[in-house]
Amino acid sequence: MHSRTLNLAMLAVLVISNGSLLAADMPLVEKVGAQPLWAQARRVIEDLDFLGNPLPEDKRAALEKAAGANDGPALVKAIQAAFDPHCLLYVNINPESRVKVAPGPAQPAASPWRPAPRRSPPPTGAW
Repeated sequence: MHSRTLNLAMLAVLVISNGSLLAADMPLVEKVGAQPLWAQARRVIEDLDFLGNPLPEDKRAALEKAAGANDGPALVKAIQAAFDPHCLLYVNINPESRVKVAPGPAQPAASPWRPAPRRSPPPTGAW
């Protein structure tokens, strides 16, 4: 249950480690492992289902197709293409730990309980 609570909390924010851009210019993060990102994306998909706000079927199908192709960079791009339009915030954390926040492409819903997915590549200099 702790894992589900943690995943649900992680749905609220978009975290990115580089770039200072407007919502329309959210960068494509390429320096991230496809397998760990796909594992987290599957958890987010499950959590969205659990909350009653599933990812659209066309986006799910595109993700499954990209995952089956064994092409890491294509999978990363597909995951970001599926989730980025639903992100409420763009959070930039630079190497000096300075934080900037900009609105994401998604508009807030009337309900404060509607989740928003996030992206989380490793911070600069990690591993």
